[in-house]
Amino acid sequence: MIHNYSSWNEVYVEKNIITSKTSNHPFSGTIKFNSHSQKTTYVDITKGLVDGLVKIVTKFNDNSNKKTLTRSTFGIVKNGDENGKLKTIDHNGDTISKSDFRVTVDDYGIYIEECGIKEYFNGEGKLYKTDTLLENESKYESKTTYYFEDGSIQMEDLFYGNLNSKRVHYFRNGNVESITELKDDKYEGHHTSFYQSGQKKEEGIYINDLKNGVWSTFYSNGNRKMIETYKGNLLHGSVTYFNENERIVKNEIYNYGKKHGTHFEKDNNGEMVEVIYKNGKLLGKNNYINRYRFKHSSIFE
Repeated sequence: MIHNYSSWNEVYVEKNIITSKTSNHPFSGTIKFNSHSQKTTYVDITKGLVDGLVKIVTKFNDNSNKKTLTRSTFGIVKNGDENGKLKTIDHNGDTISKSDFRVTVDDYGIYIEECGIKEYFNGEGKLYKTDTLLENESKYESKTTYYFEDGSIQMEDLFYGNLNSKRVHYFRNGNVESITELKDDKYEGHHTSFYQSGQKKEEGIYINDLKNGVWSTFYSNGNRKMIETYKGNLLHGSVTYFNENERIVKNEIYNYGKKHGTHFEKDNNGEMVEVIYKNGKLLGKNNYINRYRFKHSSIFE
C-alpha cells in the first residue's frame, strides 16, 4: 500500500473517471477516507479507475480485555473489475469470511459492497455458514446456509420478502428433517417434519411461534400415530391416539392444556377404561370388559 494518501476532497468524478482536482487528469494513487471514527477505507487508483488493493480497516473494542482490536477486509480490483473474493481477517490473522463483492463510484465516494455468496469460518478455519443473494434466480431473495462440522448442510433459511422465510433442517445424510415457514424470525405457517427415510413424521400450523389447530404425527410406516388440537401451544380439544395399524387406542379431551371430560382408553390388561376429568382433575374411572359391558366404577373426591 502506498503511504502518501490522498483524500476524496482532492478528486472529482467525470464520466466514471476519478480525476485530480489539481491537474484535471485521471488520478493515480491511493485514496484514504473514513466512513466513521472506527472504520477507514483505502483504495488504489490507476489512471482514474479503481485498480489494485481495496482495504477496509475496522477497529472495535474488546471489553473483556479492555483493548482496541483491528479487523481488516481486503480485495483486488483490476482496471475497475473485481478480481477474486473480498476477504476479512481478524486481529490474529485468521480468516473469518470471504465474499463476492462489487465496487461502485459516484460523486460522493467509492463503495465496496458484498454481494453474491459470503462464506463464514470458525476459529479452526472450517466453513460454518454462507449467505447467498439470489438476485432474480428464484422466488427467494436470499439464502443463509449452516453446516455440520463435516461440511454437510445442517440448516437453510430462505428469505422471500416482507421478512417472510422458510427454514429447512437436514439430517447428516442430506435428507430433509423439517420444513417450517417463518415471519419476522418466528414460526408462522405450515410445518412438516420427516424421518430419515423421507417418510412424513409430523405436520401442523404455527401462529406467532406457537402451535395452533390440528397437528398430526405418523409412524415410520406412514400410518397415523396421533391427532392433536392446539390453541396457543396448549392442547385444547380432542387428542386421538392410534396403534401402528391405525386403529384408535385412546381418545382424550383437553381444555387449555388440562384433561377435561370423558376419555376412553385401554389399561395394561387390555381392558377398556372410561376416565373422567374436569380441568385436569381426575373425578372418576369406570372399567369395562369392552366399551358396552360395564365391570366396576371408581369415584375420586
